[in-house]
Amino acid sequence: MELYVHVGPHKTATTTLQHFFFRQRQSLAAKGLSYPVIRPGHPNQIAHNDLALAMKNGDDDLLGMYLRSILRQAIGAERVLISAEEFSDYLSNGMARGLGRMTAMLGQPRYIFVDRSDPGRFTSAILHNLAIGFEDVTSRESLQHYVDELAAFSREQRAFFAERGATFIDFDTIASSNIGYPFLQEAIGIDHDITAESKNSRENYTSRITAMSHEAGVRLASFLGRDDVAELVGFTQDPLKGQMLSSIVRQEVERSLCRAIR
Repeated sequence: MELYVHVGPHKTATTTLQHFFFRQRQSLAAKGLSYPVIRPGHPNQIAHNDLALAMKNGDDDLLGMYLRSILRQAIGAERVLISAEEFSDYLSNGMARGLGRMTAMLGQPRYIFVDRSDPGRFTSAILHNLAIGFEDVTSRESLQHYVDELAAFSREQRAFFAERGATFIDFDTIASSNIGYPFLQEAIGIDHDITAESKNSRENYTSRITAMSHEAGVRLASFLGRDDVAELVGFTQDPLKGQMLSSIVRQEVERSLCRAIR
């Protein structure tokens, strides 16, 4: 049995991919790939964040329960896929111990890392923090410090998983199509048929970006002194027009962000 571990990281369409895997798990199982559910009915059932947290916290009892559940669900499968952004935090000792136990039960993991350019990833992270009301950038100096920390951690993540032979998937490649299909093909070698339900993956992903960009984009653009971008973001609440503006707005905010932190 082959074990694939999708580690994210954050702000690389991980949640969209997890929704896709969760919805498609029956058809994936027919192709020999198990996408297990370790907490049925729980809000986090689409992913395996609780497995990663059990590793990080050194909770051996909970970790053992999750691993046995994955093993039971994988009976008859050739491959197993688990996914959680928290796996990108393997640098902690607790995760290393948990990884050893998972390897002993499920086999040596093959890591999958979705690689997104730093400006795009950082802009998405800042927009997300602003959208949920978490403002840890109150000046250009604090913004510089925040981005410097993100950049350092991003380099550590890439190096860590590169040393372990991870498969790196280009974010732009999967984000420009139906998200899940190129991921499965490139990372695991599975040709998956497009179903009517999952054709909405890309549209749903774009809609979430658009909704975030309207409010948070105004605030970040204004902070960076780009009133023209702020006005553009707030120009319309029409979903269709908003989706058209979203990519333009994010590109402009990314350019301003890059200039601001030089």
